[in-house]
Amino acid sequence: MHTSDITIGADPELFLVNPDNNSLISAIDKFGGTKEVPVPLGIGDGYSVLEDNVMVEFNIPPASTADRFVEHIQKSLGKIEQKANRMGLDLSTLASGHFALSELEDWRAWVFGCEPDYNAYTQKKNPKPEVETDPEFRTCGGHVHVGVDELQDAPFEEICRAVAFCDLHLGVPSMFFDKDTKRRERYGKAGAFRVKPYGFEYRTLSNFWIFHPDLIKWAYYGTQQAIKHYRSGFDLTPFYGDIQKAINDNDKSSQEFLIRHFNITV
Repeated sequence: MHTSDITIGADPELFLVNPDNNSLISAIDKFGGTKEVPVPLGIGDGYSVLEDNVMVEFNIPPASTADRFVEHIQKSLGKIEQKANRMGLDLSTLASGHFALSELEDWRAWVFGCEPDYNAYTQKKNPKPEVETDPEFRTCGGHVHVGVDELQDAPFEEICRAVAFCDLHLGVPSMFFDKDTKRRERYGKAGAFRVKPYGFEYRTLSNFWIFHPDLIKWAYYGTQQAIKHYRSGFDLTPFYGDIQKAINDNDKSSQEFLIRHFNITV
């Protein structure tokens, strides 16, 4: 099987910002939509928007080419930006930030993801993030949805194995591009994923990659390379410790070792 049969989607989150003072603004009651019932963006089938906590989140249709993936992300951002601008707001490129308490008065600002995600290495549910220690802090994910035929209804352990390759080809090199280290204190640890009917949702990345076409293509090709490597049957388990250190601890020596050993482009 070739990488051309892989479909890649995403459901990135982003902040709204007041351009006059760069303060972060809650998205609640500005776009509508929920996880269960998102609002169509009006730019085609599969494009939708919703409010998740105080963030704007959007969904794109799955893509099977890099150019189409870029188009899906950029069309969505353009439409959301138009609506934000009409409200006198801009889109923030931050992956994490603090909100004024006045922006968090609605009860929905205190609802955090109820559906658990899993750790590909422990094969257990990830613990819920502790929000009490920094209650005004919020983060934005740039989760990648990976559709792979042989992972539909695959054993859980097999999906975990595929997620580890995403860590190698996306999570580890992302450390060279994503300068936000604060988000990983709460979300984005190595091996974070959810099982999906079409494959899995890789949840380690922040939204850093959605704002530039070269990085959108990087996410697309990195995902393809991860599945190609997974399909080769290579035993990645001896490198699991290095991968987790590289991502969870931002360990430079582990990052450089893995990049060099597997000849990963950054």
